[in-house]
Amino acid sequence: MADEPESNQPVAPSDTPEPPSAEPHPPAAPPTGWLQPDPPAPPAALPSGWQPPDWLIAAPVPPDPPRTAATRTIEAIAWVVGGIAVLFFGRTLVLFNADASFSGFERGELVGYMVGAVLLGALFRWIFVRLRKRGRVLSPWVLVVATVVLAAHGFSLPSSASTIAAQPISTYLKIGAPYNLVTADADTVSQLANGFKDEGATETEVREITQGTETVGFLVIANVDATDSDVFRAGVESGFEKTEGAEAHEDIIGSRKVVVGTVSGVVAVFWAEEPYGLIVYAFDVDSGKALAGSVMDAYR
Repeated sequence: MADEPESNQPVAPSDTPEPPSAEPHPPAAPPTGWLQPDPPAPPAALPSGWQPPDWLIAAPVPPDPPRTAATRTIEAIAWVVGGIAVLFFGRTLVLFNADASFSGFERGELVGYMVGAVLLGALFRWIFVRLRKRGRVLSPWVLVVATVVLAAHGFSLPSSASTIAAQPISTYLKIGAPYNLVTADADTVSQLANGFKDEGATETEVREITQGTETVGFLVIANVDATDSDVFRAGVESGFEKTEGAEAHEDIIGSRKVVVGTVSGVVAVFWAEEPYGLIVYAFDVDSGKALAGSVMDAYR
């Protein structure tokens, strides 16, 4: 077959769309700098010759005055007086009393209060010097602050009878049921009251404690300037233990600290209602604590 000549006629367009290109077109690039903020304007220059106001200028701290011989002497005296005041208000001088008997805990408590007060005084002095930007931390003012702290602690010692001193002694001549207080015979009163007279008691009351018709103990109240403090209780405990064969220890009845002593089969329970010292005598520890608790509940 002979080859057909090529036609020069145009080819009609096809109705079938062309398939999309396999390579996607890249997105148009964003305009340059469209996310960058405008640069900040330069700060305005200060006018020529400008000076900051006086209130912005810190005043120079004047130096400490020179320490003369008189200053050193006064400071030494202040240290001595301050040390004595700390020992006095810290009540540590009683530790040097040969007649006083203290446990290791009580000794540590007294010394701890004193050392803590001195450290607190040093802290206050350090803060004051830092704020003032002059002076020395090691100053007698440390002991002044410590003395104030110890004195405040002494005035705030637990005492349920802060107004008791004005109360008559009869306020505490009470006991709850099933017990009763009756007048003791003269020999018993003399025997129990004499021990308090030796301690300088200015007023003493003795009562017999009965349950029905049976005598179960005795109550003695004496004005001996007693205080509801660990130091005073330690002295009472020491006094009990001076008796041959006696034993004493601190205990708690309700919320009150008491001293329980035992000698020759007799139990004595002591506690303080300033300025009075109260003692319940009984024939065993449980009975003594029960009687003391009944007395406490009756007058509260």
